[in-house]
Amino acid sequence: MDLDTHAVLEAAGTKWNFLPFKSGLVGGHYIGVDPYYLAQKAQEYDYHPEIILTGRHMNNGMGKYMTSEVVKLMVQKAIKVKGAKILF
Repeated sequence: MDLDTHAVLEAAGTKWNFLPFKSGLVGGHYIGVDPYYLAQKAQEYDYHPEIILTGRHMNNGMGKYMTSEVVKLMVQKAIKVKGAKILF
C-alpha cells in the first residue's frame, strides 16, 4: 500500500478525539475492531495477515478462558459456583 505510518498518524491527528497511541501488532485501545479493518485491507492486496487474525481469535476467546480459570479456582477453594457473585 506504500503508506507512511507517521503520515497516517499525523492525518488521524486532525480528528478532534484522536489519541496518538502507537501500539504493537494487535494491541491498542482499538483492539476490538481495527485489526479486522487492517486484515480486510491486507487481503485486498493479496496478503493474508495470519498473525493479526490469530491474535484476534485469541483475544475473542479470553472471556471464556478467564471464566474457566475462575471456576477452577473456586472449585479448588470449595467455593460454591452456582449463584456466586464475582467482581472483576
